[in-house]
Amino acid sequence: MAGARQQIHLDLAVTGLEATVAEAERLGARAVGIAAR
Repeated sequence: MAGARQQIHLDLAVTGLEATVAEAERLGARAVGIAAR
């Protein structure tokens, strides 16, 4: 079952990374919006 556990861990890591990227894009877009004003 080590393989399955490793896969779940990898999925969680990817999900966390995607959330971080989405947050960075959101903050980046806001920063650009403020700079454009």
